[in-house]
Amino acid sequence: MNEGRCTVRLHRGAEKDLSGLSPSDAQRAVNEILRLENDPLLGRPLKGALKPAKRITFGLSGGWYRAAYLHLSNERVCIVFMIGPRGGFYERAQSRFRALKKQYGIR
Repeated sequence: MNEGRCTVRLHRGAEKDLSGLSPSDAQRAVNEILRLENDPLLGRPLKGALKPAKRITFGLSGGWYRAAYLHLSNERVCIVFMIGPRGGFYERAQSRFRALKKQYGIR
């Protein structure tokens, strides 16, 4: 199901994650993330402390990567707050998500 177009924003932590990738991997990651513009519900729901965030998965030269994002349907925006490989991804994402929830007043 598709909720229409939305704007994709990268949180500063996600921008830093991208800068750590090779230029070609960073471009591939951006292309995958931009798919959210046309389908913000593309990702799979996260659980526990990361709820109601979602994640998409995509392959880069270093293996499978994830991008965690928060879809704010009332603002028609997806905020990508974490990009990285699976190892330790969800633990690192939790601290970023806590800050993001505080910034946007999400409980």
